[in-house]
Amino acid sequence: MSIMEFEALFNTSIQKVIFTIEAPLFYEGQYLSGLYFIKKGKVHFFKKRKLQKSLSENQIIGVGPILLDEESNQNAFVERNSEILFVSKLDALKKIETLANFNLE
Repeated sequence: MSIMEFEALFNTSIQKVIFTIEAPLFYEGQYLSGLYFIKKGKVHFFKKRKLQKSLSENQIIGVGPILLDEESNQNAFVERNSEILFVSKLDALKKIETLANFNLE
């Protein structure tokens, strides 16, 4: 999904966070509080201190865990100078429900 598509979908619900230092996004065992969209930079995922994967620009994080109401099974750290767009779980689920209802009719 492109940044323009993400912003159009969640236009009024987006919070922008700029990370000036490397910082945790969330931890293993934590329930995610929403969706994260990587506008700029990278997010690295670790399990037992081993790098599992890295995601970069135009990637969404959190769809599965918020839809299934599951804990994260990894730690996620944001690289410094990254820009992340955040949409709360409530706003994301409302939009997903609206889209699902629209597509069913």
